[in-house]
Amino acid sequence: MAFLDDIGRAFTNAGQKTRDMADIARFNSLLAEEEKKINAIYYQIGKIYVQLHPQDAEEALTTYVQACIDTQKNMDEINARIRQLKNIINCPGCGTELSGDIAFCSVCGYRLPPRQVPVPDGMVRCVNCGTFVPQNMRFCSGCGSPIQAAPVAPMPPVAPMPPVAPATPVAPAPPVAPAPPVAPAPAAAPAPQYIPDMAAVAVPEAPVATCSSCNSPLEPDCAFCVVCGAPVSADSSAPAENEASSCPNCGASLDSDSVFCIECGTKIN
Repeated sequence: MAFLDDIGRAFTNAGQKTRDMADIARFNSLLAEEEKKINAIYYQIGKIYVQLHPQDAEEALTTYVQACIDTQKNMDEINARIRQLKNIINCPGCGTELSGDIAFCSVCGYRLPPRQVPVPDGMVRCVNCGTFVPQNMRFCSGCGSPIQAAPVAPMPPVAPMPPVAPATPVAPAPPVAPAPPVAPAPAAAPAPQYIPDMAAVAVPEAPVATCSSCNSPLEPDCAFCVVCGAPVSADSSAPAENEASSCPNCGASLDSDSVFCIECGTKIN
């Protein structure tokens, strides 16, 4: 039984040591977190002090303040070099980081000044936005402004021309012979006279004789009217044009081409 008690006490001690090691690790982690916090506080205090007293720091801190100022200046130069290699600039209007190749800020629309960089061979710089375009282009591909022509160098003076020898006189041209007279054109033949075709001319039909009593058409060479039986007079065989007739109902005078009587309205056959 004593042996078993020794084994139990050994396990109890081992468990206690394990719990202690876990607590030590946890406390070390908490201590590291607190050290980070106090170091950050020291950093902010030192940064604020350097900003407030760059030239009038206390004697005990003068060396540290100057070292901070020199280190910050070196960091600024390195960052400027990195930004130059990345072609990054800050907008003067809003401070946004922009590419150095654009002409306007994408946030506030500020017009960026053209950068002074060497012009590549065969290219010209647009005076409006600073974009490089080929020399043979007439308008900028960045903003569309006309490309101003480069100033033309003055031409070298031209040497005077040697005196020109007088030209050899040219012999006068021989006189031109007069042209032969032109014979008169023969007279044109007279146009044939138009003779109308008599067969094509319409011949008016002879007037038809009508009965003097009923105004009905009469057959040629008849003695009595076949409609009313009235004797045909000698002058009814060839009535004159526009000869007047009478209405069989009321006896009113009618024209030869009347269809109805103008007095009683009777239809004339």
